[in-house]
Amino acid sequence: MNTKPGGGAKGLIAFGDPDYAKTRSEDGPLVDRARLPTILEAQIERGYRFNQLPYTRNEVNAIASLFDSAERRTFLGEEAQESRVKAEDISTFRYVHFAAHGMIDEEYPARSGIVLSATGNSKEDGVLQASEVLRLRLNADLVTLSACRTGLGKLLQGEGIIGLTRAFHYAGAKSVVVSL
Repeated sequence: MNTKPGGGAKGLIAFGDPDYAKTRSEDGPLVDRARLPTILEAQIERGYRFNQLPYTRNEVNAIASLFDSAERRTFLGEEAQESRVKAEDISTFRYVHFAAHGMIDEEYPARSGIVLSATGNSKEDGVLQASEVLRLRLNADLVTLSACRTGLGKLLQGEGIIGLTRAFHYAGAKSVVVSL
């Protein structure tokens, strides 16, 4: 592996402003309940709603504008899907950016994830969980998780915090920016 910054990788790949309103219930936009992992269903039962996040599209577009068009890939709205993250060769990008809802399970950190667009024609559930992040191949200088609480996880004595940050580091990210 190339040890120089970026290792010859391109600029930016970004996923943002996922379409959470594809399926609706009587009381507002939700991810399709029939396709949810158990932990996400529990979050919804506790009253959490996955509404559109204001300005995430603007955020991704503003960041993308800093890169030449040949050096960036952006997936916005319905295109910001878990299956796209897994299908793209994200190892060729120096910067990986997610602007979406974060879902944290401090008891079972492998279930924590980034909530993306859930579409009816995909075999994916719409949540890029930490256990799936571990299988990604990254060569990124920086991964940004512009999603609430992504810096949280389970604190294990002698190990530190187990969660999304660690999953992205194990997948090959040199640095990860998260929020509390």
